[in-house]
Amino acid sequence: RNVFETARKSLGGVDVVFNIAGYLKPESTQNLKDTDIDLHIDVNVKGVINGTWLASQEMIKQVKDGSLPKGGHIINFASLGALAPVSGVGLYIGSKYAVRGFSMCAAKDLAEHGVFVSIVCPDAIQTPMVDLQLHYKESAMAYSGGILAVEDVVSAVLEKLVYTRRRELFIGSSWFREKGARFGDIFHGARVIYMAEQSMRAKGIQAQEIKKRMNTSTTSMKPKKN
Repeated sequence: RNVFETARKSLGGVDVVFNIAGYLKPESTQNLKDTDIDLHIDVNVKGVINGTWLASQEMIKQVKDGSLPKGGHIINFASLGALAPVSGVGLYIGSKYAVRGFSMCAAKDLAEHGVFVSIVCPDAIQTPMVDLQLHYKESAMAYSGGILAVEDVVSAVLEKLVYTRRRELFIGSSWFREKGARFGDIFHGARVIYMAEQSMRAKGIQAQEIKKRMNTSTTSMKPKKN
């Protein structure tokens, strides 16, 4: 609330709001901990819901008073995993499914008030979150293909979403991964999807090991301080 109040006073209001913050800790369902459950829900789900709720209230006020004639735009970040569920990261995937589902509903609720809601579903992005997953076999899928640069996501959002205000934007590190995730969304129980996941997981584990060895080699080559 304080952020929106400050924006209103210093900038005259807001026209675009991004809800991006996320948390991920890989773990199988049977080994979950209370703190991990709470963090995934509090950050990934409640964070987006609260951000959307507060932004919508502010934007509706601006639409009514004429300061936002073209309407407001709320952009919520989910994940390509919100299309294709995989094992090992159930809390994260579940929370991103929640983000996607809530955002779709919010888009319908807010349309008549001049507020647009979009969902971004990106593949793995080169951030500390991806670095963390390097050390968990449960997250091998993150390394089963290319990893997006932050700049790739920024460009895609600016070019394909901000001005068009489309409902969803899927950003895969390759055409195959994006279309594969969308196929998995429809046929997630199919045998072919299971076989593809097993193959990609094996590829991801191999990529993790190679990356670990590269990191170790780079560290050992650094000059030692006296």
